[in-house]
Amino acid sequence: MTTSAATRHIELHGAANVRDLGGLPAGEGRSVAPGRVLRGDSLHRLTAGDVAVLEAVGVRTVLDLRSEAEVERLAATPLPPGAEIVHTPWRPPAKVPQILGGIAEMSYLPLAELYESFVEANLDYLATVFRVILAPERHAVLFHCYAGKDRTGITAAILLDVLGVAADDIVADYAATADNRERFSELAAGDAEALDFHLLDRAKINPDLLGSPANQMADFLAIVARRWGSGEGLLQAIGLSDTEIAALRDNLLVPAT
Repeated sequence: MTTSAATRHIELHGAANVRDLGGLPAGEGRSVAPGRVLRGDSLHRLTAGDVAVLEAVGVRTVLDLRSEAEVERLAATPLPPGAEIVHTPWRPPAKVPQILGGIAEMSYLPLAELYESFVEANLDYLATVFRVILAPERHAVLFHCYAGKDRTGITAAILLDVLGVAADDIVADYAATADNRERFSELAAGDAEALDFHLLDRAKINPDLLGSPANQMADFLAIVARRWGSGEGLLQAIGLSDTEIAALRDNLLVPAT
């Protein structure tokens, strides 16, 4: 049985879009192991109580996909004791001059195509991300960007595809970010000055770019299948060995309950 995003949601005061990927069915009588890999939005606003929650969850590694500018402009990320940050600052695609400042300029670009461009621009970082995720001594791994939607959504989709999660479940997990959008917007309002949100004319931005429409993730998965054959084919293309891909599955899948 598929676990809903609501049941996998981790309630935090300083982040809105953190959830465990555990519990999603992966075929062959297996499911994604709970408490090993989580996805989320920016963690820079976490309270001491939030840090205690992540410590109880067992977070040992935070994979920060935010740009160097985002990290520099926002507060340092509080961490559970002994946890480590691995920063893989994804580059914006050539079609997007800046992650934030250029968003109005690419309102014509469907999200699925934008995600393909993100993958192309960050193949080396993707390899690092998946090598961190596959290592059991790193678990639990929490990977995040700013909103926990695009860069995080790309990573989650590829990971779940490799683990054998059905496309419909991958799409549903991605679309569930919309459930947390209002709360995220409240939190993000406090970052407006640091990230120059006040310079954006939101009336000119395609609202799909700020949302998580299911059809765009379905289209992205189709792009991955067309270009690389599958998520596994993509990992092979960026240099992960068959042994590493097998370890990813062995370390993140358990018998379904």
